[in-house]
Amino acid sequence: MKYDPITRRHFLQGAGGFLLAAPFLPSILAPAEARAACLGPEPRFVALFGRYGNVAADRWFPNENEISWSTQQLNPDHLIRSGDIPSSVSQIFPSFLFGSLRQKLAFHIGLDFTQRTAHSNGNLLGPFVTNETGGPKTISLDQVLARELSQNPIAPSVVYGNDAEGSCSYGLTPAGVIQNIAGFNSAQAAFLAIFGGSSGGGVNHAPVVDRVYQDFNSFRNHPRLGSVDRQTLEQVIARIDDLQSRLNANIDCTNVEEPGYINTWQNFANQIIEWDNYADLLVAAFQCCITRVSTFLYNRYTHPDGDDFHDDSHASYTVAGQAELTSIFQDWGRYFYHAFISKMDAVLESNGRTMLDNSYVIMGMENSGTQDHTNYANSIITAGSANNAFLTGKVFDWRNHQSPYGVGSYYNQEQAKPGVAYPQFMWTILKGFGLSDQQIQQYIPNDSRYSRGGFGAMFQYGGASQQHPDTYGNIVTPGSTLLSNHYPQNFNSVLGPMLV
Repeated sequence: MKYDPITRRHFLQGAGGFLLAAPFLPSILAPAEARAACLGPEPRFVALFGRYGNVAADRWFPNENEISWSTQQLNPDHLIRSGDIPSSVSQIFPSFLFGSLRQKLAFHIGLDFTQRTAHSNGNLLGPFVTNETGGPKTISLDQVLARELSQNPIAPSVVYGNDAEGSCSYGLTPAGVIQNIAGFNSAQAAFLAIFGGSSGGGVNHAPVVDRVYQDFNSFRNHPRLGSVDRQTLEQVIARIDDLQSRLNANIDCTNVEEPGYINTWQNFANQIIEWDNYADLLVAAFQCCITRVSTFLYNRYTHPDGDDFHDDSHASYTVAGQAELTSIFQDWGRYFYHAFISKMDAVLESNGRTMLDNSYVIMGMENSGTQDHTNYANSIITAGSANNAFLTGKVFDWRNHQSPYGVGSYYNQEQAKPGVAYPQFMWTILKGFGLSDQQIQQYIPNDSRYSRGGFGAMFQYGGASQQHPDTYGNIVTPGSTLLSNHYPQNFNSVLGPMLV
């Protein structure tokens, strides 16, 4: 079969019109072709979102007593801290798993949602559209990046839903309506859609590599193929071949309607397999420049008990409830977050950095790690620097350590201080990916609740109408007072300490 070079993309072409996107191989392209193709390891963005939440802050974040803090003024009346991640990392992200990746992580304490969180699958990425508070819709941060960064990839974003209520991603329909993106509900479905080409379908699929092997050899034997590119090509082919073998091995031939679908309902062992398959799929899609953006929603039932842990989340202040939440998020951190970023960190790319170094992978939850439905001190961990845009190896404490205001109590009954508004954090992420103010602002609704800028709405902060002590005696400041006297009037500025 004749090799047909394509200026913007390169494909391995097989029978029946099947197309397998090849990894970016700069050594075999002329300079003009290289500039027009994938441009090498462009930064990727991944968001992993967990249902419910309310894991205690002192379990999600590193032990503050083990950190050597330095302080700086974020603005004249807002003092913040930062320090290196300690060797123990944290209870949710223990050192025996995350210790070797510690220098590539970052923790963010004191990122405050700007409304009562209620129940929502949009909190992590900015729509702030909840089941209980409503509000003007906007597309989510991942979809902004997908629309602005996806000139070359085949799929602007890959969304994994696996939940009755959709995913954590909101996008525009062809008619211009903002709605939740359902996403793929299995790794097999995503694989067939991404790598299945026009010949996909049916129960027994011919192995992908067999169908493109001749063209693969034409790449492998190209006279200008460098050693790094050769290793990349071999790695991608082996990864996809192994992935499809594992997916086909799980096909239930009695269920032709959903070939290869793994039944994860109340089966955590199968869920781990599913997550591993999806992680391999996404790493291959990144290597092949098929996409640069993906989101993943952890289903409320995907844990060993296999039940809805809503009641445990509401009982986060109890010993039993907090223990259950800690166990669930430890499993999610271990079997997907760690597995995924480890696979990414094993892939060396053409700029000498790993795929993880060239990406930004954020994990968070629906409700903050404090008490029931509170909106302060959301629990966030990130991995990767998006090709040296964001600082790593750090714990950022955005709480104002010179503020006279209190926002209630942490799980451990200590006084909680206000931090920075989450829309400002999201604005910083978008700026770190190179978007201009104008690019971001075109996605922000013309509504008074978005008047402070940043990426996200500023609603009433919390439900307090007057200053009062909470259950533990710590002061809760009214939301209107915090809005007027603590948070700045404009969030269209970056959080400089988190940027390189």
